[in-house]
Amino acid sequence: MKKIFKSDPLNGSDRSDQFFLAGANLESSLVKDYHIDLTHNAAFELLYTREGRALMKQYHDLYLQLAEQYQLTYILETPTWRANRDWIYRLGYNSYAASTVNRHAVQFIRETHHGKKCNVILSGSVGPRRDDFDSGPRMSPNEAALYHGEQIRTFALLDVDIITARAFNDSSEAIGVVNACRALGVPVAVSFNVDRYGDLVNGESLTKAILQVDQETR
Repeated sequence: MKKIFKSDPLNGSDRSDQFFLAGANLESSLVKDYHIDLTHNAAFELLYTREGRALMKQYHDLYLQLAEQYQLTYILETPTWRANRDWIYRLGYNSYAASTVNRHAVQFIRETHHGKKCNVILSGSVGPRRDDFDSGPRMSPNEAALYHGEQIRTFALLDVDIITARAFNDSSEAIGVVNACRALGVPVAVSFNVDRYGDLVNGESLTKAILQVDQETR
């Protein structure tokens, strides 16, 4: 497997000459295109059935073939968007099983790429602690760094290339994720969950959220 990052990815080096291919949201694709009923959008549960692993491999194989055909680098992401402690518990697992699930997920994407000729970036998928309908109190950046640091640490120990923090609901939690990644020396990409008007679901403007994350995490 060829590493794409030739130097420290946190030092701001220009990678504008490199084109990447990303998937079209694993969870949504499994529900809409493959008609799979995912409880709480937890794709990681498919790791534990032969049929589930075959479906996820089929999903990634489509993109791996495109990446090979057009000489692109595929961002091969773990099915772990719901594999943090709270969601694991909601799904009936022991809350301490999260580390095991995340290890199995990284092993799965490595196996999925085995034998393929295209380059990949291995991405550890991290999702928000709560869904966008939860009106509970927001975490502070320090609380979020401690909470998400558990999952991120597992990915870092398994040498993923990047953390993808997808569809977060507020800037405070995203700041914590970025700080946890910086502490472990892992690159991170953040995206936010927005409403039909382009604002975050908690009412925060997208522009403000991006600026806040940049300012607080340098």
